Amino acid sequence: MTLINKTIYPRFNESISKEELQKIYLSSTDEINLARSKVRGKEHMYLFLINLKVFQNLHYFVDEPDVPPKITRLMKSKLKIAKDSKINLSEKTIGKYRKDIKQSLNVISDSNYIKKLVLDTVEKYEPLMENKAHIFNAVLECLIKNNCELPAFSTIDRWIKSKQSQINNVIFDYVYNSLTTTEKQLLDSLLATSNKSFSKFNYIKELPKSPSLSHLKAVRDNYIYLKNINIGERFITSIAPSKVDYFALIK
Repeated sequence: MTLINKTIYPRFNESISKEELQKIYLSSTDEINLARSKVRGKEHMYLFLINLKVFQNLHYFVDEPDVPPKITRLMKSKLKIAKDSKINLSEKTIGKYRKDIKQSLNVISDSNYIKKLVLDTVEKYEPLMENKAHIFNAVLECLIKNNCELPAFSTIDRWIKSKQSQINNVIFDYVYNSLTTTEKQLLDSLLATSNKSFSKFNYIKELPKSPSLSHLKAVRDNYIYLKNINIGERFITSIAPSKVDYFALIK
């Protein structure tokens, strides 16, 4: 399953009932009056209301050809426009309508402000919820709560990854700078390979085999070996448990 499918990033439902369609995308009297105050003509009304209703549901704009036919047919039907008619307006005109819509809904669309909200949210929640989808959802909830226009999914993903890398690098630097010279040398020795290209680190990562007596003894020996190394235990208390678990799972 792709990341977007694990998040609450708003998208059109693949299947939408007639009742849901009417509830979500049927324009109210106030919305129709707003459109009439901004545009003239059925075609202009149609594109204004399509952009308005889509934005209310998704928190970002979608070009009319990418809107599901069920929605466009409903809107055309209410405005008595032929369902197969092609409506084309200039990008400048549509851009003006979208600006009017955002103003009427008091939407925040400043990219610098939105990016700061994303980064601040990641910094707040990332140490507590290492799962990428959970972090993404916390960001989305923050943006929607603050009435922000949602950036593209890929943009939010890039910002989150950038902030996560920054957070991890701070931890890496802290641990590295806190190690003694002797500890660093010992850790480096774990990566030294033998003639068979097998290092002590490979030995540490080796997965348990079948539960035979000899294999159980090997697991015990591995445990004792790790306990004897005992490097970095003093850092654990200062790093969020979820981060420790995450780093432990990295291969």
